[in-house]
Amino acid sequence: LGGQKPYCCAVCGNKFSRLWNLKLHRRIHTQEKPHRCSMCEKSFTRADILKVHQRTHTGERPYRCTACSLSFKRLDHLKTHQRKHTTHILHFYCCSQCERALSDRLVIHFLRCGQCGKCFSHPSNLKAHLHIHTGERPFCCSLCGRTFTKHSNLKAHRRVHTGERPYCCQACGKRFTQKCNLKRHQRIHLDV
Repeated sequence: LGGQKPYCCAVCGNKFSRLWNLKLHRRIHTQEKPHRCSMCEKSFTRADILKVHQRTHTGERPYRCTACSLSFKRLDHLKTHQRKHTTHILHFYCCSQCERALSDRLVIHFLRCGQCGKCFSHPSNLKAHLHIHTGERPFCCSLCGRTFTKHSNLKAHRRVHTGERPYCCQACGKRFTQKCNLKRHQRIHLDV
């Protein structure tokens, strides 16, 4: 369309080059989230976002680096990682534990979950992950009794009770309780 944006949101005035992008954008105003995760309570505006989210439950990491065999949940994370291999191609280090030649630095040897194979760089992250398999939810909200597998999730949940919205969109001033919600919102300003 040569830079034209003929589709205009009647609520906020944002313009889009494609009708489909306008339809997705409208869900921000309607709060419509038709794509629900079958493993938890979360819902999403788009099916592709749900698919990426579900990998937090399954541990699936479908994007593998051909240079070092590390795997990633998202393609953009793989691409960011792969830049490390191309920018320092002349510098090689050899790991004494696995004898792998590395282009930029010695990698951390990851701790692997014995149940699903997911890898972690810190023991505390592995411990928190194991709650998914055991069903244990040791962090409890003192106000409503809701329980969580991670302390960080409880901390974010408390904002429901306090009304705190620490994450602010620099483009429009809208505030959010969670950083992930701010990042999702910011896409409307990019017309992606």
